[in-house]
Amino acid sequence: MAVRLPEESLSVQAIEDFVSDMDRLARSVGDDLTEPLEACKAPIAAGIGRHFDSRSSPDGSAWAPRAYDAPHPLLEETGALRGAATGSGPGHVERIENGNELVWGVDKGGGGGGIPGAAVHQFGATIVPVEKQFLRFQIGEEVVFAKEVTIPARPYLGIGEETAVQCDSVFGDWLQEQAAEEVA
Repeated sequence: MAVRLPEESLSVQAIEDFVSDMDRLARSVGDDLTEPLEACKAPIAAGIGRHFDSRSSPDGSAWAPRAYDAPHPLLEETGALRGAATGSGPGHVERIENGNELVWGVDKGGGGGGIPGAAVHQFGATIVPVEKQFLRFQIGEEVVFAKEVTIPARPYLGIGEETAVQCDSVFGDWLQEQAAEEVA
């Protein structure tokens, strides 16, 4: 069985007109994506909240378990890192640059409301003593000495599949509006 399209549906003129319309739409949209980027902020914040709730990375993989069973001060007890990451607390970084790039994150510095340790949780790190021979810290009642401590990455920032689908929809709707305005 063969499917045959009417010849007029594949005319060179129709294809050229389509390409011309798409080229004109691309020029009219330009580099200013502020509107859809603004609309993506809520799904991004909600997605990051889901990463904290499910203790998983944006790709869905579970965070590495803790070495001992106790709530983590930064990840769970204070809510400071979650607040900064989702945009509801001090240390949140959010801006649109050049009209086409959304910068979203957590200020890792300690000065101006940053969250020390934020980068360690996102990327992981090995901590070694700077001025002493050993690190000293306390786990419950036990004092522990170590030459180094490796903290595995527990990524919380990033766009998971659900958020990507939501933002794709935002951009698709916005492009449809732009195309309708261009045609009108």
